[in-house]
Amino acid sequence: MWDGVVVFDTYSNEYFNMREVLKCTINDFSACAMLSGWSTKGYKACPLSADSTHSYMFGGKICYLGHQRWLPHNHPFRSQSHLFDRIEDFRDAPVVVDGIEI
Repeated sequence: MWDGVVVFDTYSNEYFNMREVLKCTINDFSACAMLSGWSTKGYKACPLSADSTHSYMFGGKICYLGHQRWLPHNHPFRSQSHLFDRIEDFRDAPVVVDGIEI
């Protein structure tokens, strides 16, 4: 199950099993990477879309595209490819990956 860490309490002069839980955090994206262990760099940097992240190398930098996927299906930006990467994107939004899958 959940063993925790055995520590020594000098006041009571005995060992005990200490457990801790990270209940809630408010942080930036890089701190999220440190806390979760998910790499926020590279081709699959987004922890929400994971394997369905649309990314490629451009000028020595990794670019992330395909953000039209999160718009409603009838939104005009979905068919205005000249505003994005010249690709009309009518795919569904990716399924959000939960903590167990990560």
